Amino acid sequence: MDIGALIAAFGGFMAFAIFSATVSSWLRAIVEVKRDHPNHPWRMAALTSLFNAGPWFVMVAGLFLYYERSAPWLPWFIGGAIFQFLYFAALMIYVRKRANRKRNAA
Repeated sequence: MDIGALIAAFGGFMAFAIFSATVSSWLRAIVEVKRDHPNHPWRMAALTSLFNAGPWFVMVAGLFLYYERSAPWLPWFIGGAIFQFLYFAALMIYVRKRANRKRNAA
């Protein structure tokens, strides 16, 4: 493995961290708006989406992947993003199991 592949994998790792933070913020905003405005939940969710960075970031990420689809470093970049996803998933499973153990022990 050369240094360029390692840099691309680390870039994918960091890019997915930013992507997941942005998208989760967007989803939390939609849930909060739907809870606060029961009369027009979908209209307010659409307006919230318009002024939130989440959908715009998804669009930019899609355009980036489309235009860089033939780059030789892209598989390493996507591999780093997949590794970040698996790391988050394993961390969440560990935290939930630990919380359940503490809850059952009390």
